[in-house]
Amino acid sequence: MLIFNLHITPNKVNIISEGGIDNVYSPCSNYNLRPVDEMTLGFTGIAGFLFWDGRGKNADSINNLYLSLWKKTFRALNHMNGDDVIGTLSQGGGYWEHKEQKRYLKKKFYKDNFNVSDAVAKAADAPIEMQALVSNNKEMVVGYVRNRTYNTYTMRINDSSICFTDKGEFPYDTKINLRWDYKYAKEDNKDIRATNRIKVEGLPNSKKYMIDFYTLDGYISSTVKKTSSGKLRIEFPELYFIENWQKRPVIWFVAKRLNSSNKSALNNTENELETLFMQQRKSLELDTAIIEQEDNPISIYPNPFENALTIISPKDDVVHIQTTMGNTLKKYNIRAGENKIELVGLAHGIYFLSFENQGINFKIIKL
Repeated sequence: MLIFNLHITPNKVNIISEGGIDNVYSPCSNYNLRPVDEMTLGFTGIAGFLFWDGRGKNADSINNLYLSLWKKTFRALNHMNGDDVIGTLSQGGGYWEHKEQKRYLKKKFYKDNFNVSDAVAKAADAPIEMQALVSNNKEMVVGYVRNRTYNTYTMRINDSSICFTDKGEFPYDTKINLRWDYKYAKEDNKDIRATNRIKVEGLPNSKKYMIDFYTLDGYISSTVKKTSSGKLRIEFPELYFIENWQKRPVIWFVAKRLNSSNKSALNNTENELETLFMQQRKSLELDTAIIEQEDNPISIYPNPFENALTIISPKDDVVHIQTTMGNTLKKYNIRAGENKIELVGLAHGIYFLSFENQGINFKIIKL
């Protein structure tokens, strides 16, 4: 749905009947953009909205596509109604601030790294956006970062007259993965000297914030950043979707200021995340010890790992890489003996390695 003119009446409730992708385009992208709407609409400054995606007309549809949509709908619903978002909005009597940013890839960087022409680099719109809500006391920030090259044009499943729309209406016609440390510009079509990355502005200066990142599949990772000139840089995990086995065009983030009450729990040092990681690793070692006591013949190393895992299995099997929510990201057919699997594109965090035939699960950590 495109809104060309919108009149907001001050001091009164303003109701928008529907928002997000136009219904006519949803089948064109096999409904892939619906979860994007559900992850983003709540941060556009709208005070509240109704989720209704995933409805099915019959039992068959519910058991297939619509069931998947329903799961994503309830995950988004739980996030928006959770303590982090509601706490941010309600703190200080319900006075909160809305922040938004978009960033352009510098033309030279875009050309050099994604093999596009001068004309494409010049015409390309901003590929990344951020919207966030800031609590009245500036101690909490909730929001999202989005890869806008994941859109109804790039995700179309055919070139029918409806699906093959004018690509000029969309920000990009080239699929690209985006990282926080790419060279972004604040202004359109300018290779200005300064690099402007995604930041939440208007916060207290020189204050530390713990930033947690999530998707519809659950927790991804955390980092601690200090504000500079009142700006908090969002060093988000990679926004990718070129890989067929794992699409992540939108990431939620929750930032909480570290003050005297919670710094003590993290020792008030630069090693806050290391402390948390060591706790997670200790838990992993305990899990491994339990498995070893059961004389399990499967071996997995190194763990934690960086880019690859070696698996020694007594028999052929199918191995699933799963999130902590139980969603399968990728699966591999392995042979009896030694196998090596590459997991370069996997984000940092905790995962489960599930052996389909042997019925055993391992907890693994990607560094």
